[in-house]
Amino acid sequence: MNLEGRRIIAADRATVWAHLSSVETLKASIPGWEELTYMVRASVGSKIAQPGSRLIAGFAHKMTDQFFEQYQGVVAGTDIAD
Repeated sequence: MNLEGRRIIAADRATVWAHLSSVETLKASIPGWEELTYMVRASVGSKIAQPGSRLIAGFAHKMTDQFFEQYQGVVAGTDIAD
């Protein structure tokens, strides 16, 4: 599965990198951080599995978008996290 996208974050490069290594920023940015206690490895094949693959890809895309939306808010100082 490949996910592609682009986000413009209103901060200089050093600030963006500093926030990427900040546990507090990541906690505020990752949806469901409190519940993130497992690891998933998915491999889907065959035509029968294609609908499941699309579901997984859609979920991954949604979670990625949520992460970057939250991350962008934290870095820009307009945190929208609960």
